[in-house]
Amino acid sequence: MNDRDHPVRVLAAVVASVMLIAAASAGEPQRRHSAHEHGRIDGSLAQDGDRFELTLSIPGVNVVGFEHTPHDDAQRAALDSARQRLVAGNWIALDQAGECAQPRVTVATVGYGVTDPVGSQAGGRGHAHRDHGEFRVRAEIECARADRLAWIELAPTGQRPASAEIELDVLTEARIDRIHLSTDRPRVRLR
Repeated sequence: MNDRDHPVRVLAAVVASVMLIAAASAGEPQRRHSAHEHGRIDGSLAQDGDRFELTLSIPGVNVVGFEHTPHDDAQRAALDSARQRLVAGNWIALDQAGECAQPRVTVATVGYGVTDPVGSQAGGRGHAHRDHGEFRVRAEIECARADRLAWIELAPTGQRPASAEIELDVLTEARIDRIHLSTDRPRVRLR
């Protein structure tokens, strides 16, 4: 190899790499960080082999009807009940063909008079969200036959009428997409 050819080859390799990265990311769903919007749940569903991870950010009004620090025992009970219902994972229905285990669900509430655990981990100091309470939900789903799992249904807010839609980024072995679900259409098609 000629010494004068070396910089040209390096430059060509860099340009080719940038073009490949740009082409690959063009088809990926883009997370839109927008203002908190009542009636809309944002989330993602990602597959890694036989495992799926579902994350959702749910406005508190969609789950408990309010987004502030609980004012009385009834609101505290509603908040605790909602947490327990979400952690139970019964709001996630799975196609039996996938032979999936019961989802493992964790829930963090933000804006209900408690410190934001995400902020605590990221910056060393948490901060309270006082304007808009929300539920941050993470579900891990493990399937013995993920290749046969055709669908997942989601109903994280039960039948609350304020639950207009779920905007979900889906990244599986079969698809990359941004889909819209509703109480009338709760099913994520995986194939």
